[in-house]
Amino acid sequence: MPVGTLKLWHTDRGFGWLTQDGSKRKPDLFIHFTEMKKAGLRAEEGAVYWYAISERDGKPIAVDPELT
Repeated sequence: MPVGTLKLWHTDRGFGWLTQDGSKRKPDLFIHFTEMKKAGLRAEEGAVYWYAISERDGKPIAVDPELT
């Protein structure tokens, strides 16, 4: 599974962005609060997560996060 750092989290909007570790060329990935809730996690900026990549509306998103 890829590893990424939660770069930004909008609590009031219920989503954030994961920076994909290991490459500066990879874009940040959108992650929705439902993915964090489903995994039983609280979103914390700066925390490092394992995740899977899926697609929504033709764009890559992070799903199934786990704390490293």
